Amino acid sequence: MEGPNLTFFDDGQIEGSVTYVAGERTGPYKMYYGNGQLRIEGSYARGERDGAYSSYFDDGQLAEQGSFSAGLREGSFERYHANGALMDKGMYASGSREGIYEVYGKDGGLTDRTTYAGGVAEGLFERYYESGQLWVSATYHEGALDGVYERYWDNGQLEGKETYRAGELDGRSEHFFRNGRLWISLPYRMGRFDGWYERYWDTGQLEVRQDFKEGKPHGPQVYYYQSGQLWMRMDAVAGEFEGPFERYHLNGELWVKGVYEAGERDGPYELYRDSGRLEEKGTYRADERHGVFESYHENGLIAVRGTYDAGVRHGPYAVYDDDGRMIEEGAYENGRPVGSGS
Repeated sequence: MEGPNLTFFDDGQIEGSVTYVAGERTGPYKMYYGNGQLRIEGSYARGERDGAYSSYFDDGQLAEQGSFSAGLREGSFERYHANGALMDKGMYASGSREGIYEVYGKDGGLTDRTTYAGGVAEGLFERYYESGQLWVSATYHEGALDGVYERYWDNGQLEGKETYRAGELDGRSEHFFRNGRLWISLPYRMGRFDGWYERYWDTGQLEVRQDFKEGKPHGPQVYYYQSGQLWMRMDAVAGEFEGPFERYHLNGELWVKGVYEAGERDGPYELYRDSGRLEEKGTYRADERHGVFESYHENGLIAVRGTYDAGVRHGPYAVYDDDGRMIEEGAYENGRPVGSGS
């Protein structure tokens, strides 16, 4: 192909024009919308885009402008919203982003600012609210977060502060309520929880405190009501609950106590009312009810006595009224009643 070349839409309207020299696109070129409006204009050299170019919306409004060199983006570029406001701008070197790159909203306000080197983020990154208030401030190295990362509420109050190393969270991470009180404190070591994790109510009262090791709960796990009253405590080993656990009513009375082994309930179990009176007791094995279980009336007298085998009712049972008189008895076999009487 040699010389000027035109292409057309089906209705005969010109779609594009370019010149070929020795079979390669060379010199100015233009592309059009179906309504006749110019869509793109630029130039070629030896078959590759070379020199300044501009693109437009179908109403004629400038959409983008920049430059190419030997087919690669080179120098400054800008893009625009349909309303004419700047969308983003930056620099290229040999086809890679270089230097400061900025993004803007339709109202003209700056939303993002990133520094690039060799096509990857390097140095300061900032993100803004529509109001212009700083939202995020961070540092990149070789395209990965590296250093202090801070995030802010729209009122300017710090919302979170973290430290990254080669893209991984490393060190204490803290997050805050809008009122400035600490909400969560997280321990990171190369991307995994390691150490004390704490979460707070918005009153400043501690809600949760857990110990982690290599990304898994390990050690004391303690939870509190908003009033500061202890709600639950237990221990974990390598991510599984292990040993005694206790749960409390809001008034401080014991609610539940039992034992975990390798993450499953295993051993004696007791349930209490907020009055402090025993409501139920029994034994678990491998997270299933096993053996004798008893429940009690509020006056402390027994209400029901029965037996379980691997979570299934099995064996004799009896029901009592709140005066201690038996009102029903019978038996179960593998979860099915086999006899009754009174």
